[in-house]
Amino acid sequence: MLETPLGRYRWHDKWVNVPSRTNTGARTHGVVVTRRGEILIFHQGNPAMLVYSQNGQLLSAWGDYPGAHGLTLVVENDEEFLWLVDDTTGNVHKTTLDGHIVQRLAAPVHAAYIAGRKFSPIQVAVNGSSYLQILRATALEVAGVLKGNVPDFHFDKVHEKGERA
Repeated sequence: MLETPLGRYRWHDKWVNVPSRTNTGARTHGVVVTRRGEILIFHQGNPAMLVYSQNGQLLSAWGDYPGAHGLTLVVENDEEFLWLVDDTTGNVHKTTLDGHIVQRLAAPVHAAYIAGRKFSPIQVAVNGSSYLQILRATALEVAGVLKGNVPDFHFDKVHEKGERA
């Protein structure tokens, strides 16, 4: 039993069986639970998205996101969508729960990217229904923030929600 300030949790050893075809030597950067109770795990393996039932049965696996980093579950017009961020490829995709890409966002127009700096997004933050932000950081920028030196392009407001890139 794990005791935390938020509650008590029971560890379930071997809760899931990871399929042998899945590269599991990768880091997990996101876990969400859908309204149906399915557990989605976004990791830097291939396939990147693993969808499990509550009892640990693999329901599906999809997605090629080698730098899987950000996973955000949103509800729009009573339908669930995922925002997936790959910091290796720079891809920012909005998908259905089964992986169909419904929107792709490009790197923002910014002097750093125009000058050739690589766009490495790490997360999408959604503020209600009005807009979304794509967060981007490198280790040096994070260190700068910790020291109080915030780079002028640490956070990028990219698109009004619903705007197509």
